[in-house]
Amino acid sequence: MSWKLTPPVLLAVCLFASLAEGAGGYYRSGWFANGYLSARYDDNVSRSQADSDIKEDFVTNARARAGYRKSIGNTVNLSASLDAEYENFADFDDLNNYRFGAGVDLTFQPVRTFRAPWFSAFAKLSSLDFDDSAIRSGTLFETGAGIGLRVTDRILGRAGYAFTQRTADERAVFETDDHAFETSVDYQLTNRITLFANYDFHIGEVVSNATPTAAIIREAEAVAPDDAFTTGLGPGCMNRRCAYRVDALTHRVGGGIDFALAERASLDISMRFLRVDADRDIYYQGLAYSANLYLRF
Repeated sequence: MSWKLTPPVLLAVCLFASLAEGAGGYYRSGWFANGYLSARYDDNVSRSQADSDIKEDFVTNARARAGYRKSIGNTVNLSASLDAEYENFADFDDLNNYRFGAGVDLTFQPVRTFRAPWFSAFAKLSSLDFDDSAIRSGTLFETGAGIGLRVTDRILGRAGYAFTQRTADERAVFETDDHAFETSVDYQLTNRITLFANYDFHIGEVVSNATPTAAIIREAEAVAPDDAFTTGLGPGCMNRRCAYRVDALTHRVGGGIDFALAERASLDISMRFLRVDADRDIYYQGLAYSANLYLRF
């Protein structure tokens, strides 16, 4: 009998691990666990430019994370963790995937006062396994650093940089490097309601999906038939949908509202707009709406 890590299993892992975490406390050394359940509507899941190529979908995912946190003095928190995530696509189920990762996180606050800034850094290595899209399976390496500051008793700001490198098991088209510059602001409206907004600017490679035009063929660094959005018979990428990789600038802007349901649980509802621009007038954009249930410990 085969066993799969489905969303209900992930949620059960989160809930069980959270009971063990209860006595640990966030700011003390000890074991911890957290996770989330998410549902989103994405109006351009294919990341395509032409209206005829654009596909939409409803996506759900679940993530569980557990690890050990070590406090060093009153200024440093160091943690190591393992996590597992499952993503499910309602229509394009070839995109269903599992992600397993291991990472380390460091938080440093030189002065432990309410308004004092804190600094963070992280590194993470993950495997990606797609059910029926072999060209997407591979590994992810992520690292970055950031700073956070309480501007007032209600406003919290963050800024950071992250580097992501993706490698593919089979086709080079999904091998990408990405540099991201991230900012966000939280405004605590009440004790239980927080408004938030964020903006990310990315420099690097992206993968889109289309029936290739002459401009795409000339600009693309790699092109391959897409096994998740297959239409047409080829040969190769002639008269059929393909994935292609280009250098691009990406803007992501979003915002939403977070509700504190309990001391260790919250629900947020958000919207995110994505715009990607490459040379030769190649671009795509998309809008996503999501609801996320977080369990934080």
